[in-house]
Amino acid sequence: MPLEEFVTSPKRAEILALREAEYQRLTARLAG
Repeated sequence: MPLEEFVTSPKRAEILALREAEYQRLTARLAG
């Protein structure tokens, strides 16, 4: 998928939200 297509895709927000959730879970686990 071309980058321009990815950037304008509504899927981008979905993917970012998923990554954000993953990151939150990881940091929460590391924080104990």
